[in-house]
Amino acid sequence: MKKFAQVKNNKVVNVFDWNSNTKEPIIEGLIHVDITNLSEKPRHGWEYISGNFIKPAEPIIIPNPIRKISLFDFRMRFTLDERILMDNSKDEKTITLVNDLKYSKIIDLDNPLIGQILDYFIIKGLMSSGRKTEILS
Repeated sequence: MKKFAQVKNNKVVNVFDWNSNTKEPIIEGLIHVDITNLSEKPRHGWEYISGNFIKPAEPIIIPNPIRKISLFDFRMRFTLDERILMDNSKDEKTITLVNDLKYSKIIDLDNPLIGQILDYFIIKGLMSSGRKTEILS
């Protein structure tokens, strides 16, 4: 049994096995290349240039940045003055929100609730409005 690649416009469009007891199927407009003895068989999408098969480049996968951090790492995104203001606030809602954060093992920077907490800290004057973007980035 032989193996062939069908090529059109310098690209492999099909790979098939052919039993030598039957007539090879010739399709007009396609080049048939015997790949039986190649150690690495080309597949659909490979290029065929000057008698050589070229494997497509592997896609570059860029991992998403880590958007979940420890409470300590989150806390360290605040300035010392911001932390002191939050820790010593007499506002009951601020105290509750700071305590809620303390009970978190991780902080998901993409969680909308975290953004809402920061918005509240801004309203209460515990941090400036520009800091929200810095802290969440």
